[in-house]
Amino acid sequence: WRAALRRKAPRMALDATTLKNLEVLKSSAPDGWSGSLWHLTHHCRTAFGGRLLRDWLSRPLLDKRDIDARADAVQELVESPDLYEGLAKALKQKGIGDLERALQQLHTLGADRRAPSSDGSQHPDARAILFDKLKFDARRVKQLCSAISGLERCASVMDTLRTKEPTSQLLKRLAPGSPQKSGGGCFPALDEKLRPFRQFNLDQAKDKGVLTSTRGADPAADAAEDAVKAREKALDDWLKEAQSEHGCSLKWKHSAKDRYCVEAADVLFGRGGKLERLPAGWQQRSKTKKARSFAVPALKSLIQALEDAESSEKDLKADQMRRLFKQFDESRDRWGCAVKCVATLDALLSLAKASREPGYCRAELLDGDGSTLKIEEGSHPCLAGDVVPND
Repeated sequence: WRAALRRKAPRMALDATTLKNLEVLKSSAPDGWSGSLWHLTHHCRTAFGGRLLRDWLSRPLLDKRDIDARADAVQELVESPDLYEGLAKALKQKGIGDLERALQQLHTLGADRRAPSSDGSQHPDARAILFDKLKFDARRVKQLCSAISGLERCASVMDTLRTKEPTSQLLKRLAPGSPQKSGGGCFPALDEKLRPFRQFNLDQAKDKGVLTSTRGADPAADAAEDAVKAREKALDDWLKEAQSEHGCSLKWKHSAKDRYCVEAADVLFGRGGKLERLPAGWQQRSKTKKARSFAVPALKSLIQALEDAESSEKDLKADQMRRLFKQFDESRDRWGCAVKCVATLDALLSLAKASREPGYCRAELLDGDGSTLKIEEGSHPCLAGDVVPND
């Protein structure tokens, strides 16, 4: 799909004076655009489709093959009401948004230079202490959710195009499919690349601005969580062995100063108790009428390993949002190709809507070196009311 869009069609270079004199984008009307070519043809339903159509008008095609290919697609849309209405209805659905700009914003948010760093050389955004960080993070989360939702709707639009089975080569190239097959298919497969992001509750994220991940959504965070659980299990295994060795019930007691102190009932330390002879190295930390707690030096290495794992998990979670944006941006070429295909379809539909008006016809380009322009019963599309046709 990437190679299918690589060819750059030759274009005509129009300077600002020419665009102004021909009233391509702006006109001499009071509002500045009524009666211009842009005003007549702009019926795009997406912002990025409108920008592409504006580019088409500003830099017209030069090669006859490219002109005919675009005209063939517009003619098919004009002559096939079912195809036109189906695609126009699909593009009208809400949620696509301005994907082109959203992808650029997400690209900058996922940059490696924004990652936290211990040497203080990270991006200013990583060093900044935001006044309302939750609101700022919520806005970024909503941007990501909107982009994912927009891409899913783009895929739905192009599926509609595929089911309609267009015949013109340009429309066939825009539809999903494999470029190796006859007729091609530039629109890339999005489902596999979007699947990891669906493991987040996107609807909740849109409303609350908080990403709640599940297993598999972030491999690095999953690995850090597994490391913490492994260290906790090692401590619990030690406690079970201690209970088996001493033949009594033991449990953990945590305090602000000491974590993983061993707590045992006070009666176990009396005459004939299981812990009458205190195990070597146990240091008493607290005592109540019912129980005593002890710090065990043998656990220092296990507790330190747990604290290191917890610190690593905390750092990863603090950087989770940036890594998520980076993971999304790794498929930026794929997203961009999908947006380009939908923009092209939107621009073609816009031209088709203008061409469906009464009195419009398709220009016929003839091979040859001549520069003859022949018009029969022509009229200016901006003139209202009855006009005298010109030849």
